[in-house]
Amino acid sequence: TTEIYTLSLHDALPIFLVDDAPKTISFLDGKLLEVTRFDQAKINAHYNDIEFVLDRRDDVLTFAGSSTKGSTTKTIIGSGHCKSRPYKS
Repeated sequence: TTEIYTLSLHDALPIFLVDDAPKTISFLDGKLLEVTRFDQAKINAHYNDIEFVLDRRDDVLTFAGSSTKGSTTKTIIGSGHCKSRPYKS
């Protein structure tokens, strides 16, 4: 099955697709995330320097990452409840 996940705190803004058959997760523009864990409880994946953890038991998405350019380091950290529903293309 393929499910679409949306962050509830962003007015149901779709963020990525999870496909259980090939165990893939991708952004809506088709960019694949590199999966490091994929099971019924959790999905761990990363894209560039951002790590994502989706706890499928309570639909919580957390993410964190940082990048440095010159002497400036940017750090992003976030968490929110997600909603999932079957995806129909």
